[in-house]
Amino acid sequence: MWSASTVILAKGEPSVVTDTGQMKIGDGVNTWLNLPYVGTGASIIFDGGGPYQTYSAGPVLDCGSIF
Repeated sequence: MWSASTVILAKGEPSVVTDTGQMKIGDGVNTWLNLPYVGTGASIIFDGGGPYQTYSAGPVLDCGSIF
């Protein structure tokens, strides 16, 4: 188990609070406690698009494609 006051998530690394379902996305700089929850100042697009697709909003979590 890690401490929320010292853990720094890698840039783009997701974390989910299992009892509330809230999510934070790492920036590689700030500790977990200092990151905003998704939906409170951040927007995430979950998309399975290809690697050359462009988006008008971000950040984007692109899951890629099997083709």
